[in-house]
Amino acid sequence: MPTLRELKTELAALDHLLYATWLKERDAARKQIADMAVEFQLSPATVLRDVEAAHRKALPPIPVLRPPKVELPLRSSGSPFHVAVKYRNPATGDYWKGRGPHPRWLREALSAGRQLEEFLVKEPSAADVPGDPLRAFEEAARRASSRTT
Repeated sequence: MPTLRELKTELAALDHLLYATWLKERDAARKQIADMAVEFQLSPATVLRDVEAAHRKALPPIPVLRPPKVELPLRSSGSPFHVAVKYRNPATGDYWKGRGPHPRWLREALSAGRQLEEFLVKEPSAADVPGDPLRAFEEAARRASSRTT
């Protein structure tokens, strides 16, 4: 039975292969579209108009039924470079670590008259990304093992 680290490494390799294959096939499709446009004397405006119409009629993409991509951590969470979540929107779960410009959800809330302190995270959570099933599972396992000891 492979370990979690081995599975994560294999998943990362497959993600890279998937992306490289997608790039290669996309470039081949672009070349084929350009060749056909020249062959049938289609102007760029005509092709663009047809592509926009196809996008409007297209069905939503089929979701991939697997958990989100999981990256292997390069540093432990206790390293000096780890930045904890400082502000979280309780309604949507969006978060901001307090670095860089304010995200859109926070700018809109502040312009609506809310205070920055309303979104302050009281104590840092173990899961920096809300809704991450792997982190939620790890946290639940950690809590369960601490109860049994």
